[in-house]
Amino acid sequence: PNNDGETPLHIAFKGRDEYVVQYLMNDSSDLNVRDKYGNTPLHMAAKNGFLHERLSDSWQGEGVDINSRNNKGETPLHVACYRGHDDSVKFLLSRRGMQINASNNEGNTPLHEAAARGSLFMVEELGRNDGININPPNKLGNTPLHIACMKKKQEMVEYLVSRSDMINNVCNNEGNTPLHL
Repeated sequence: PNNDGETPLHIAFKGRDEYVVQYLMNDSSDLNVRDKYGNTPLHMAAKNGFLHERLSDSWQGEGVDINSRNNKGETPLHVACYRGHDDSVKFLLSRRGMQINASNNEGNTPLHEAAARGSLFMVEELGRNDGININPPNKLGNTPLHIACMKKKQEMVEYLVSRSDMINNVCNNEGNTPLHL
C-alpha cells in the first residue's frame, strides 16, 4: 500500500484501467482491504464509475462485502449515487444483499444522495427495489422529498410524491414539510 493505504487495485480503479483491474482481481487481490479513508476497491470503483457487468463475476466471490462502509459511513452505493454514476448504481442494485436503506454518518441513504445529485434515473432505479424506504429522514430531518424540493426537481418531486402518502406529515428539524420548500 502507498501512504494513503491504497493498494494497486485501488489505484487501478482510480485510473480506470480495465486490463490491470482484471489482472489484479483474477490474482486474488483482497477486495475488502481499506485505504486510510476506509474505502475498499469497490468504493473506488463506484467513485470512478467503473462498475459494470464485465467485472461482475469478481464481485460475486465469497467474502466480498458489497455493503462495506468507509469512514463517512458510506457504502459503495452511496458513493455511486453521490458521484452520479448511473451504470454503477444499476450494477450495485443488481447485487444480492445490497442494503439500499443504509444510512451514512449524516443519516443520508443512497436515495438522499440520488435526490441531492438531481438524478431522476437513480431515484427511480432505487424506487424499484422492494423494501426501499422512500421517506427516511437524515440527521437534519430532511427526507429525499425535502431534498428534491430544495433542488427544484419537479419530475423527481412528482415521482416521490406518487410513492409516498406522508408528504404533509414529515417535518425536518426546522419544522418544514417538503411543501414549505
